[in-house]
Amino acid sequence: MVNLSTIKVSDVMDFEKEHSIEIVAKDINIFEIENIFEKAHKKKRKIEGVIITENGKIEEVPLGIITAWELIQIDYTID
Repeated sequence: MVNLSTIKVSDVMDFEKEHSIEIVAKDINIFEIENIFEKAHKKKRKIEGVIITENGKIEEVPLGIITAWELIQIDYTID
């Protein structure tokens, strides 16, 4: 069994250079996250996901991740 509870975002980012991500604090709302994806899209930059940490810092343990797919699912369930 692998324990990931102490792995920080920065530990993973040392190996992941190819995919673009953003890191945000846990108190951000879904509309702000959607805005992050929209701004990146307008700049022709693809974001693979938004990683949520306690204070939005790379040296923190991730609490969750939101991808564009989750945003689509949320929009779809609201209707």
